[in-house]
Amino acid sequence: MRLRTLGALTLTLAVAGSMLPAASAQAAVSPKSTPGSSATEFYVSTGFYTSVGNGNTVDFTDPTVSIAADLGSISASSGSWSLNLAAPSGQTLAPGTYTGATTYPVSSGSAPGIGLTGSQSCGGASYGSFTIVEITATTLNATFSQSCSSTGAVTAVGFIRYNATTATTVPTLPSSALAVEEPPNSGTTSSTAAAEFSFLDAASDWIGQGQSGDYTGSNTQITGNMGEISASGGGISISLAAPNGQQLVPGTYVGATRDDVGPNTNPGIGAGAPGRGCNQDFGAFTIYQIASDPSTGALTQLNATFEHSCEVAGANPMVGFIRLGATEPTPVPAFLTGSLKPSTGSALSDGATNVTLAAGGNAQPGASYSYDFGDGAAASVSSASSFTKPEWESTYPVAVTVSDLGQSVTTATQWLTVGDGYHAVTPQRIMDTRSGLGATGPIKSMTTVTLPLPASITSANHGPVQAVVLNVTVTGATAGGNVKVYSSGLTQVPATSNVNFGKGQTVANQVTVALVTNGQLVFDVQENPGTVQLIADVEGYYTSGNDATNAGYAALSPKRLIDTRSKTGGIGGRLPAWGHVRYTLPSSVPTGATAVALNVTLVNAASFGDLKVYPDSSTVPNISNLNFAKGGTVPNLVIVQVPASRVIDFYLDSNGSGDLLVDLEGYYSTSATAKFVPIFPTRWFDTRTGFLGGPLQSGYYVWTPMSYDLQVPIPAMKAALYNVTVTQPQKNGNIIVAPDPLTTLPATSNVNFAAGETVANSALGSMSNGKQDFFNESYGSTQLIADLFGYFATPLSTTAPPTTANAAGGSAQSKAAQSTHAPSKVRVLSLH
Repeated sequence: MRLRTLGALTLTLAVAGSMLPAASAQAAVSPKSTPGSSATEFYVSTGFYTSVGNGNTVDFTDPTVSIAADLGSISASSGSWSLNLAAPSGQTLAPGTYTGATTYPVSSGSAPGIGLTGSQSCGGASYGSFTIVEITATTLNATFSQSCSSTGAVTAVGFIRYNATTATTVPTLPSSALAVEEPPNSGTTSSTAAAEFSFLDAASDWIGQGQSGDYTGSNTQITGNMGEISASGGGISISLAAPNGQQLVPGTYVGATRDDVGPNTNPGIGAGAPGRGCNQDFGAFTIYQIASDPSTGALTQLNATFEHSCEVAGANPMVGFIRLGATEPTPVPAFLTGSLKPSTGSALSDGATNVTLAAGGNAQPGASYSYDFGDGAAASVSSASSFTKPEWESTYPVAVTVSDLGQSVTTATQWLTVGDGYHAVTPQRIMDTRSGLGATGPIKSMTTVTLPLPASITSANHGPVQAVVLNVTVTGATAGGNVKVYSSGLTQVPATSNVNFGKGQTVANQVTVALVTNGQLVFDVQENPGTVQLIADVEGYYTSGNDATNAGYAALSPKRLIDTRSKTGGIGGRLPAWGHVRYTLPSSVPTGATAVALNVTLVNAASFGDLKVYPDSSTVPNISNLNFAKGGTVPNLVIVQVPASRVIDFYLDSNGSGDLLVDLEGYYSTSATAKFVPIFPTRWFDTRTGFLGGPLQSGYYVWTPMSYDLQVPIPAMKAALYNVTVTQPQKNGNIIVAPDPLTTLPATSNVNFAAGETVANSALGSMSNGKQDFFNESYGSTQLIADLFGYFATPLSTTAPPTTANAAGGSAQSKAAQSTHAPSKVRVLSLH
C-alpha cells in the first residue's frame, strides 16, 4: 500500500525545437493501473540493503516536485531524490521501452541513460530501463527501473507523471513473499492502541528466557521503513527485514535468518535483550498490513506476526505480533504444538502391515511434517498431516516433527508394536510320514522335509500368513537326535531346536514357525544316525494387518485349572484308560475368547499312549498333543480353539490310566491387544556355554531382561514364546517359567524331567516387569537352554524401553539386535 498527499502543481517543462528519430524505442508496455490524479507525481520504491533508498518508498506530488524535460532527456527531483533519463546519443525520446540504460549522462554510444539518487547514489555505474508512455510539449508519463550492478536484480523502480492522460503501470520490486498464512494461533486481537508490541517466550529461549510482554503506546518503540522494521518493549527487541533488493509486502516470509550480516537473499530476523543476543537467528514472519509516509519513507502502518529461534532453526521460539496504526485484527501466535496418533492398518501381499502416523496440533494448512517411523530409514517429509508406510513386525520408536512458519516441534517418541493376530482352527493333521500324508517316511538323518501350508489356511482370506502353530511329534526313532522346524527361504538354518528325542521314544512339542514371504514348512532332522517318522498337527496361525478377526493375546498369571491328584477343578482321581474329561473354562477366560493357551501334563502314565486336547465335540479328532511312555510325566503347550460352549475336551488315548494337570497361561480374543511379533529363531541362553558358568543349581533361577533385550517398553511387554530344553539333570524335577520377581513359586510347571533325560517343551511366559524367570524346581542341578521365537506386546506405549538390564524405565534410541541381548543373571530361591 502507498499513501499519498495532494497539493498544488509546480512544473518547469522545456521542449526543444527539433525532434530526432526514436529508433531504439520498443513497444510500450500496456498499462495495468492508474496511480493517482495528481498533475505532477514522482514515485520511487527502493529495495532493502541497496545503495539507493535502502528500503524506502516515497511518493512526491506538487508542489514539492520539480520536473524538467526536453525531447532528449528528463529530470525529476524532490528533496534529496533525483532521477535522470536520457535517449541514446543523437536520438530523441518517444513512446516506447528503452532497455540497456547505463550511467547518466551518456557521453556517446547507443545506450540510453539512467541515474537515480536518494540520500546516496550507486557510487559508480547505474543500469536499468525505462518506458515512455506519453511525451509531448505538455505531458509526460514514464516508468523506470534501476540496478547498481550490470548483473544485479532491480533495486529501485518508480514513475513520473505530468498532466498524463493515460494510465501508468505502477512498477513493483520483485518479492519472495508467500501468500499470507495464519500462524498457529489462539485467537485474534483488534487492539485500538496506536502501537503495540506483544510477545510470548519459551522458557528455554536465550533472549526472552520465558518471559512474556505486551507493550503499548509510549512503552514500545516501532520504527523502520518498507525494507526493515524494528520493535522493542520491556528490554526485548525484534527486527524484521525483506531480502536484499526487496520490500516488505503483505505475505508470509519463511526461512528468515540473521538480518545484519551483509547482503542476504533470505528474509531477515533478529532479536535481542540487554546483554543477550544470538550468534545465529532463525524464524519466519507474516505481514498483514504495511505502509510508509509518502514524503519521508518512514513506517506509518504495520500489522505483523513473528516467530524467532535463537542459534538453532526450530528451537523453542519467541512468538508475537507488532501493530502500528493497524486497521485489521491480528492473529495472536502461540507456541506450535504437535501430537501423534500411530495406528496399524491393512496388510500388503508381501506380509508387511501399513502403519499410519497421524499428526495433530495447531499447525495451519501449509505446514510441513517429518515422519520418523523408527525403522532406520530417513524420515518421510510431507505436507499432509498423516503418512502411511508399510512395516514388518517389530517394535518401532515413532515420532513426528511439525514445522510451521518458522516454528518446529517434535512430538514425544511413542513405541508402536506391529504384530500379528491369531486364528485358532479345529486341530487338523497335515503330515504323517507313517501313512504318506504330506511326506513318506521313515526320514533319514540330516534330511529335510518341505511341507506347504494347507489350503484351509492359505485360502482363509484373513491376510498373509506370518506364522503357524503346530504340534510336531517324532516317533519310531532308531537313534537319538532333534528336529528343527523353520520356514523355507531363510538365508541360514537356525541354531535352535524344537523336538529332542532318544532312541525308541515318541516325543511331541508345540512349535510356532515364523514364515518368510511364500515360505513353506521345513522339518530338518539333525544329529540322528538313524531314521524317524514325523507327524504334524496344525492348531492355528497368525496373520498380519488389521483384519477384524485377528485375535490378540492376553497373558494371565499362570493358574492351575485341573489336577486330578488333588481334585483341583472338580476333577478327581486318575483318568482311566480311554478316559474323557469335559472342562468348562473359568470366568478368567472371557466370553468371546477364540483360543486358550494351556500347559498340559500327564503324570505317571500306567501305559504308553497319547493325550488329545480339542474343542468339545462328539467326535475324537485324529490328532495328538502329548505322547508318553509307561511311567512317564510329559508336558506340552497347547493352544486350543474355544467353542461357543466354552468346553474343552481331554481324551486319554491309552490302555492305562494317568493323572492330568492343566495350567492356564492366557487366552486369545479380538478384544485382547497384545500381538505376536515373530523373530528369527534365536538361542537366548545356554548354561552349557557362555557367561552363566555351568548347570543351574537346585533352587536357583535364571532371569533375563526381555524388555531391555528386545527394546520393548516394560508396560507393552506381555509375554514371550520360548522352547525350553533340559539336559543332563541330576534329579527328577521341573522348570517353571514365570514373571519376575519370583518371590513365591507358582503351583504350575512348564517342563517336567527325569534324571538324565533330555526333554523340551514350549513355554508362553507372561511378564509384569519386562523380565522372565526360569526356575529349577529340582533337588539336583541341570543344564538349561532357552530358544526365543517371538514376543507379545501391546500396540502402543509412550514409555520408552529401559536403558539398562536392571532399569524399570528409561529410553533407548533404537531397537537392539535380538541376537545381542544383555547377560542373563542367576538368583537363589528356596524350594517348597
